[in-house]
Amino acid sequence: MQGPTGVKLEAASAASRFEGLQDLEQELKLRTASASLAERCQDGSPSQSLLNTEFLAAQAGCLLSVGEIKVSPCQQWMAYTRDFIGHGGAVACIRNMKGHSDAPDLQYKAVNVEWANDGRTLVLTCPDQTGRPCQVSMLDLHHPPTVPTLVFEEHDIKHFVQLTQSKDESLIMINSHSKTASEVHLLATNQPWTNGLTCVQPRQEGLEYFVEHHQGWLYILTNLGKPGQELTLCRAPLSQPNRRHWQVVLGARAGAALEDLDIFHSCAILHWRENGHQRLSRISLDCLQSGKPGHAEGLNDAHGCPDMGWRLVQPLLHVSEAAQHTTGCTRLHTLTRASLEATANGSLRCTTLWAQAQDGTKVPVTIAYDSEQVQPPCSSPALVYAYGAYGRCLDISWVPEHQVLLEQGFVIAFAHVRGGGELGRRWHQAGCGPRKEQSILDLISCLDHLIEAGFTSPGQIGLHVTSAGGILLGNVLNRRPDLLGAGIARSPFFDLLDTMTNPEAYLTQHEYSEWGNPMDSPQALDQVRRICPYTNLSQAVEPGP
Repeated sequence: MQGPTGVKLEAASAASRFEGLQDLEQELKLRTASASLAERCQDGSPSQSLLNTEFLAAQAGCLLSVGEIKVSPCQQWMAYTRDFIGHGGAVACIRNMKGHSDAPDLQYKAVNVEWANDGRTLVLTCPDQTGRPCQVSMLDLHHPPTVPTLVFEEHDIKHFVQLTQSKDESLIMINSHSKTASEVHLLATNQPWTNGLTCVQPRQEGLEYFVEHHQGWLYILTNLGKPGQELTLCRAPLSQPNRRHWQVVLGARAGAALEDLDIFHSCAILHWRENGHQRLSRISLDCLQSGKPGHAEGLNDAHGCPDMGWRLVQPLLHVSEAAQHTTGCTRLHTLTRASLEATANGSLRCTTLWAQAQDGTKVPVTIAYDSEQVQPPCSSPALVYAYGAYGRCLDISWVPEHQVLLEQGFVIAFAHVRGGGELGRRWHQAGCGPRKEQSILDLISCLDHLIEAGFTSPGQIGLHVTSAGGILLGNVLNRRPDLLGAGIARSPFFDLLDTMTNPEAYLTQHEYSEWGNPMDSPQALDQVRRICPYTNLSQAVEPGP
């Protein structure tokens, strides 16, 4: 591995990726208007166009975005969410796949759907007038058309609601999360109309948790009510889900950040980082049941499949490897391997630099370059990506346009500043709320370090940001315009002060934990003013040449 962000691990279903698609939902093909319906399926039967997105967009006269596509367990119904961009928001559409092809879809205002196992009940997440998902309703398709029955409503505007389903398909989770608190309700999928909802743990400010299920046990990732602490894996009986009954399976430890959990029929796969390096661990659930210690290795995506597959992708250089592991075996079987580096005479390099921030903290910077064209000290052009918010890790996957830039002698870099999640939840905590300015200071240190290390020079850097990353770009332009030759901003967030001082604006109260609440604290107001790009515009300086 090439440093804390040197290798990306991507989950892959062994059942679907390596053994072929098995059921109708996986066989579902989205065809455009130009696709030939004379094409035949693998079993020789004529293919059927179930959803023609190009036709729907042309009919509506606007752009169409399709979100979720889910087929009912009885394989009679297909539910999908679609949004005609700029025309009323997301809608859930329900199509009878065994009915007449020209029959109109049932349509409901919804952003998220899940099927119950009775084959007739669809659970929907519905938004309010601002677009915030806040209501959960159920719909019985044996008696359409009908008004969905409301089963849950979230009144706190800081909380957003999302449906998920357990890997074993026995439970639907109604997840209500804010930036700093969680509340999860469970709905049994076998009898959704009679069993009612079960609350795992009523919300407590600072307590975050995320739930999975296996054979009567809930497996819970939680910060145990300590903001900024890395996640702990707990479990509790389904019949006693309250926090009083949570048993620690894997506690937080220094240098390790648990990020996600996959549950399968006999094991759990943990996604985590160790000092920034991405890791996967396999814990035997049978061992947990008997009290024996678990052990590591593996990944999968389908609950009942014994084969666990994954893909290792070296960032920026398109070096990838797919591998497969069978439960109970100790060997890995490599399925495919592709390497761009082999076709580039081995001159491409990917490594991690460590920039020293003003407070002495080391900040990782992932870089890629062609060593035949970039030989420090030099003044090569550099494209730098940054984000630094919400605990999100930068996506450093290879994209085709990077290859062109590398061939032209560019340095591609990713600055993993505080506020992101590359070094765990503490890394995010160190760059949010009252410490939000630290993300900006880290980025300036990273840019200075690229210059000091001889990879580029002032005015030769292009800074690429998206959304909340606009705060970083705006502040570099205001504070150190000599560093940049260009700024690339996609849907940037620049007007921080006006947004955060208007509590009635959409998402403002939801964002207080990330940017601070200027309505509640003079110190928070001072910081928001200090880092707001619009507020600090200066005509005295201009970007570099």
